Amino acid sequence: MYGRSPKEIKEGIIKITPSLKTYQKDCERVCKIFSRRLKMLKDERSMTLEEIADTLGISRQSIIYYIMGDRIPKVPILIQIAKMFGTSVDFLLGVSNKRW
Repeated sequence: MYGRSPKEIKEGIIKITPSLKTYQKDCERVCKIFSRRLKMLKDERSMTLEEIADTLGISRQSIIYYIMGDRIPKVPILIQIAKMFGTSVDFLLGVSNKRW
């Protein structure tokens, strides 16, 4: 940015914007996939939100955010969720359709 004209800066921003939009769409897609799969696994095991939260040592509200598709957990919690349900992180995030 240093020593660049406003036009160069503006063009740089324009070039970055499509990547940012793609990133945001990818994040939304991953959140939706994770949400559906977590809900499916929860229902298959007939687990309550409280049971999942207690097992993971996190709040019930965090589980609600995950199931609603508003957030995805940080990596350590994601790994714990995968272990708890006997599946892979790849499956949870939609990288793979293989559950085990």
